Amino acid sequence: MSIREQISKLSPAEQILLVEEIWDEIKTENKSFLSDEKKKFLDERIAAIQKGEATFVTLDEIKKRFNSLK
Repeated sequence: MSIREQISKLSPAEQILLVEEIWDEIKTENKSFLSDEKKKFLDERIAAIQKGEATFVTLDEIKKRFNSLK
């Protein structure tokens, strides 16, 4: 069974946890993965999310925006 098939059998919550675990592993393996500027942006974004100040868009909205660029 492929990894993709195994992942598809997980619940959405389990898939999110898996992504978090993978991301944590990447961060510990390669601390220079992000530039200081990108890390600062992500840290600010995380802080905004934690404070409830972040805004989000749906995948459909992203698709609409992308398709309007064509």
